[in-house]
Amino acid sequence: MVTTSVIVGGLLCLAFILLFAWIKHQVTEQESTDHLTDYDWKQMKRLLDGKAKIVVGSFCDNFCLRIRNEHPLISMVYPMKVSPIDGHERICMVNTALAYSFVLGAWIAKNNKTDWWYPMLLISLPLIIINKVLIYLSMEEEKKLIQMKEDGQNEAQLRATENVQAAMESDPFLKFADRSAQFYMKYDTKVAMASYTMIVVMVLASVCWIAGIAISHMSGSNTLIPFILGYLQNWVVWFFTAPLSFSISWLREKDEEGASPLGRYVSEKMQEEMKEVSDDAIILVDKENAEKTEFLSTDEAKAAVKNWAEQQCCYGTESLDSMEVENLCSCISYRYCLQSFCEARTKGRGESPYSGGSFTLLGEGDIPELWDMEQIYSEENKWRESSQTMEVPYTSEIKTCPKCSGSGTVTRGSGDDKREETCDRCKGSGKIRTYQTMTSKWGTNTRTSILNFTELPDNYVKECADGKVVVEEEKDEGVDPINEGPDDLVQASQVSLVHVTEIVEDDRIRMHCQKHSLLQIHIHEFIGRLPDSEEERRFWVYGLGNRVFFPFYPETNCSLLDCNLACYVI
Repeated sequence: MVTTSVIVGGLLCLAFILLFAWIKHQVTEQESTDHLTDYDWKQMKRLLDGKAKIVVGSFCDNFCLRIRNEHPLISMVYPMKVSPIDGHERICMVNTALAYSFVLGAWIAKNNKTDWWYPMLLISLPLIIINKVLIYLSMEEEKKLIQMKEDGQNEAQLRATENVQAAMESDPFLKFADRSAQFYMKYDTKVAMASYTMIVVMVLASVCWIAGIAISHMSGSNTLIPFILGYLQNWVVWFFTAPLSFSISWLREKDEEGASPLGRYVSEKMQEEMKEVSDDAIILVDKENAEKTEFLSTDEAKAAVKNWAEQQCCYGTESLDSMEVENLCSCISYRYCLQSFCEARTKGRGESPYSGGSFTLLGEGDIPELWDMEQIYSEENKWRESSQTMEVPYTSEIKTCPKCSGSGTVTRGSGDDKREETCDRCKGSGKIRTYQTMTSKWGTNTRTSILNFTELPDNYVKECADGKVVVEEEKDEGVDPINEGPDDLVQASQVSLVHVTEIVEDDRIRMHCQKHSLLQIHIHEFIGRLPDSEEERRFWVYGLGNRVFFPFYPETNCSLLDCNLACYVI
């Protein structure tokens, strides 16, 4: 049994370290370019406020979302996109709880403490406190984001902070790369400290695993039983307290509504503003001023909804035949998008083992300037992010390897285990070659402005690229501002081009190509009524491809979680 305890402890320790690193990388990649929608902001606000009614939906729907956010295991593998606790942070919590349970379980077994209350007192109760502290640290980033939103700030103001500006000076690629508010928030001092603390906690948890393994191995006692008993007691407490606390909160919030996919996120400071221009110049205007367009027939609307529903995971279409559909309005909204394909170059240092060969050594020629070196992007990577590194000519220097002092070998171990091994830095040659490197990073700076006259959420208008073309142009030397279309978007075009001009003033950045387009987005709003229900359900059909936004679709076949939530809350 001792061997089993050691093996289980070692495997769990290694598995959690690898899982934490992998999930953290995945979350960082996702959050860096994932711009939150108004619906996302509203959900995140209610989650941070500890609300039971997270979204508009039933008790079961919202309890399922609570499980996805708070259950120790489910929240680790299937969290909501806007969960205040990211997947890797939850892994850190579970790992810490297990590691603490393991080392205390080993101590309890070693000292033969067989009473049931020892695991409760020494493991379960302290884990509740530890979990609360880790939850507080995990929510620091999301609290800052919501505070920024409540204060009426935008991504431009976040990019203007001292820490972000310092990062941009170090890596000019960040000046034009498409990054989200979540990405820039990680440069906040308190958020960064909380993130580093989570890494320190992972290290301490690993120490607990190792200590527990050592105690188990030396004592020869049964560690697994108190370990499992102590940790499972913590889970049992969650399964009793979570439904009870959720039910109490649900009753307390009986007069409140959860976050709806309809409507915009409006903080207290924004409520008095009739018109707002965000970082991407999203202009909000009353739909009474909208241009009207030809109505979409109800048959066409039903056909579009049916085609959309058939593409969802578990939507039915039988009710559409009997649904009475009425066209409320058909308006034209506008989408202007400016894209600038840029390159940022920086110099660095490189090193490799030296085993002979011909190189352009330092002093044999003039070191080329940053933009004198030819490094060309491939056409397939145009408008995409990519990078390439090359060696700068006439910068090579041959040096004695500092690790082995030129011997090519290093001494490992001590005593009887002392041995000579090949130096991994110079690969046994005793010499290394140092040189300068030049790294090119390509990416697209995208600035999208919309003029949305309808209640279709702005993010759907912003992402719709299949509207009727008013202006479309691409030039290597750069485009001129548009001179047709709504005045607000003509002005937004000018502002966007000035912004790009300011970016390329940095000597380390150059623009290779630029394109822009102005599209008319035809948006048709409908109301659907079922014969056996008085409830009216609004939906929108928009774009040339008749895209559909139907936030509360009436015919779903998912018993665990309403598919409206599955499609809009994942």
